[in-house]
Amino acid sequence: MSDVFISYSRRDIDFVRHLFDQLTARDREAWADWQDIPPTADWLAEIYRGIEAADSFLFVISPDSVASEICILEIEHAVKHNKRLVPVVWKDADDVHQSMSAHNWVFLRQQDDFEANFELLIDALLAQALKEDGDVRQSAAEVLEKVNIKAEATEDAEFV
Repeated sequence: MSDVFISYSRRDIDFVRHLFDQLTARDREAWADWQDIPPTADWLAEIYRGIEAADSFLFVISPDSVASEICILEIEHAVKHNKRLVPVVWKDADDVHQSMSAHNWVFLRQQDDFEANFELLIDALLAQALKEDGDVRQSAAEVLEKVNIKAEATEDAEFV
């Protein structure tokens, strides 16, 4: 499982490689299509598996990515699988997918302070990981409580 799946246009690959390297340097496990798809594999199926296995879905916004049919398929698959959507603006673009428009964006454009805004991105990814960890612990506690209630009911029934 990876921390974050990166969806992008190939025309933005230089920026995405830099972003990928920065995420890796901060101990975030990123999934990008240039590293994890074996030769001759069904690439779209591999992309979908990468999305499903990731905690979050990071979409690099640019005019090329918002126009990409593949990026749209990736966004829709992420939404279908209830992934946390993380829009990152690399270049200003119009007609951004409505699922991305509903979320607060992280700006990593050339004119933005990359270091400061990248920290916001890392904080958001870490906060999500902590929230999910807390949700898992709460769910586990709820299951244990139900098991204990059933066990107590069973014990009480045996003594009646």
